[in-house]
Amino acid sequence: MQTVSKQWTLGRGQDGGLEATETFSFDSSELKNPLQDAVLGAGWTWRGVTTGKL
Repeated sequence: MQTVSKQWTLGRGQDGGLEATETFSFDSSELKNPLQDAVLGAGWTWRGVTTGKL
């Protein structure tokens, strides 16, 4: 499962018009490979788990 979260701030640009600037970004898929490498490198087993209501 992948989760993406972004936060934007509205402000005025140099030309005086409205401008949206990304102030925060998080993508859970960027964590999966480093975490999986650490787990497997420690000799553990990686198993994907789905949680929530079925």
